[in-house]
Amino acid sequence: MNNHNSRIRIPITMHEEEAIPEQIEAQDELNETQEIGCAELEEELEAAQQEANDYKDKYLRAQAEMANFKKRLERRYEEQVEEEKKHLLLKFLSVADNLERALNHADLNEDGLRGGIQLTYQELQHLLAQEGVEQIEPEGQPFDPSYHEAVAIIPTSEAEADAVVAEIQKGYLYRDQLLRPAKVHVAGAPKHE
Repeated sequence: MNNHNSRIRIPITMHEEEAIPEQIEAQDELNETQEIGCAELEEELEAAQQEANDYKDKYLRAQAEMANFKKRLERRYEEQVEEEKKHLLLKFLSVADNLERALNHADLNEDGLRGGIQLTYQELQHLLAQEGVEQIEPEGQPFDPSYHEAVAIIPTSEAEADAVVAEIQKGYLYRDQLLRPAKVHVAGAPKHE
């Protein structure tokens, strides 16, 4: 026996030698397919991420729109409540006017009736003040169409032209906004005879 290292050689048949290049070619095709598959998967992933970002953007926009809608609705509700409150306060002003007329025309001898009307009038004025209603004090002030409604021009030399000389119906502000203008007489130039 020969003790030297020898390589064992396995004979390769012709058929097997032809198969090696085919295996290499198949492996190359597989690698190409995997690379193409990875590229396609990366493109699909990118498209899915873009789509997710688009949906997220739409969601955030819808959420912001809903918040804005809610704020608009609350603001509209508050405005409507304020308008209804003004409408109700105007009705109370009519009651105050009637009570004031009753006080001006009440018989001074009937203290009980006059006292009751006076008490009711004061209570109503107190309620209006609590709600933010203030009387406009126009007499002696220059006529301002923003706060006064002229019902007559009185020729006089005792007051400056366009000054309010008499208040016919009280005017009121509600939270510094006009609730009802004061009906007034305005001084005009005296007539020359």
